Amino acid sequence: MKSGLIPGMCLVALGVASPAWADDNADCQQTADAARAVVACSRIIATERNNSSRLAVAYALRGASYTKAGDFDRAIADESKAIEVDPKLALAYNDRGQVYGIKAEYDLEIADESTAIELNPQYAPAYANRGEAYVAKTDYSRAIADESKAIELSPRFALAYVDRGTAFGDTGDWDRMIADETTAIEIVPNPLAYLNRGIAYGRKGDFDRAIADESKAVELNPKFAEAYHRRGKSYLAKNEYEQAIADYTAAIQIDPRQVSTYSDRGVAYGLVGEFDRAIADANMAIAIKSDFGLAYYTRGEGYAGKHEPEKALTDLRTALKLVPGASSVHEALLVRIAAIEKEVASAAPTAAGASTGAQVAAAGSSAEAAAAVAPVAPASVGRRVALVIGNSAYRTVTPLRNPRNDAELMARTLEQVGFKVTKVVDADQQTMKRALVDFERTLRDGVDVGLFYYSGHGVQARERNYLVPVNASISDEDEVAIESVDVNDFLATMESAQSKINIVILDACRNNPFAGSFRSASRGLAMVGAPHGTYIAYATAPGSVAEDGDGEDSTYTEALARAIQEPGLQVEQTFKEVRRLVAKATGGRQVTWDQSSIAGDFFFTPATTPGK
Repeated sequence: MKSGLIPGMCLVALGVASPAWADDNADCQQTADAARAVVACSRIIATERNNSSRLAVAYALRGASYTKAGDFDRAIADESKAIEVDPKLALAYNDRGQVYGIKAEYDLEIADESTAIELNPQYAPAYANRGEAYVAKTDYSRAIADESKAIELSPRFALAYVDRGTAFGDTGDWDRMIADETTAIEIVPNPLAYLNRGIAYGRKGDFDRAIADESKAVELNPKFAEAYHRRGKSYLAKNEYEQAIADYTAAIQIDPRQVSTYSDRGVAYGLVGEFDRAIADANMAIAIKSDFGLAYYTRGEGYAGKHEPEKALTDLRTALKLVPGASSVHEALLVRIAAIEKEVASAAPTAAGASTGAQVAAAGSSAEAAAAVAPVAPASVGRRVALVIGNSAYRTVTPLRNPRNDAELMARTLEQVGFKVTKVVDADQQTMKRALVDFERTLRDGVDVGLFYYSGHGVQARERNYLVPVNASISDEDEVAIESVDVNDFLATMESAQSKINIVILDACRNNPFAGSFRSASRGLAMVGAPHGTYIAYATAPGSVAEDGDGEDSTYTEALARAIQEPGLQVEQTFKEVRRLVAKATGGRQVTWDQSSIAGDFFFTPATTPGK
């Protein structure tokens, strides 16, 4: 909240009666030492009973000192006393309004600041404080109008620029937010302006600038917990999980009651596979604030990582009730819950008979009983087909080095493990759609395992994922669906196909080449639930960006080709091995991601039988 003093202006003078009184007057008005100010203001109050003007100002200034000391009830009492003594003292209404804002009583804050403005229409701090209250109430047009008025009245009022920048950011106008925070920094460098500008850079996907600004905020205020928290989020977006965890930990040490920091650190732990720590952090967040939906989401994902789907579903359903219904988080929860429910339903027959081996023995050599538990391997799976697409030669954006090579490597590898492969490289939209239609028809024609692999540009727009053909010409977000291929539609088709197992592999999480023309700042691909009987693998976590690697193939595809050829690995183990290899190759910067609703077992390469 802002001070009642504007830089360069003396708001009030109490007058001078004696040298001792002058000392008290100076101490009462100073803001460096709240305790000393309270003592000095109290002496003035005790001696100025017959001077209502001085008495009212002394109460107001003592109230401001109580505010700085965190004693908000005494602050309100003093500001109210000042108003009682002098009902026309705008300062007291302004300062009491600030305290109401701190206590999140925004309607009372707006009422007090409005009265201060009526009493003194040139009082910039009152406009600024009322604007801040409007931000809290999400009335951004009024907030921007008030902060603009404060700036008009006091062009060097840095905190008004900070708060107007916040309002612009809350409306998604990141460029104006950056401009206002930059002006505030030019007037007086302060950690809040650096933090806000860093947040705006992060929302635009420029995480290096975000981290630089957040680091400056930490430098200016080493006890600024939110600056550490936000820098941790920026590191997380860059897949630099250890740095993210370190910053979240620093923020928690400064402010152990900040629930969102525990929840975010839990997310980071989950991304590096430390699910117990993720659950522990979510538990801390829930203990502090039992209705914090994101903490239940984090804990649910932790249980999902530990293969405890019932616990995961309980937490995710709780999160669904607590998060806003129109949010992207709500939509992501719906998808995630549906995927786990399908996984549980698909696994139900096996779960019903825990002693699978005993049941098979009791059934003798029944082929039907054996089939119920037999792993899917080339000798028994029947027909394996794959569509492999690699797009490198983009025409309207910078070409990619690796996807063509990735497609070649993946096609060779899949053929070696029994797949009949259709390979397509540098496909325009018509070629891609024709290849997908033909592949969909093949899946409905007695296929046991269908696999789709894509390497190239992929983008998310409005929570949907799109694969980008080499001829795509996208000038803004509205054109993505017209110029690209929707992954979600393809997944729906695979779900309705007759193949027993579907595998979708997307090495498409590179930087969005059209990001500058998008309204949103989403990176990588969005999380999509795996349809029934489907395994979806991403080169990196949803919302993150993968590395191309230094060689001819991407880091992810190189690791995938190696893991596929390892004998005796079930599909889940294969992709865990990919995760290990990629994390090692990137120093932990890239963590792969996958989702499954496959009930049975599948081996790319079966275990070698002894003696053969």
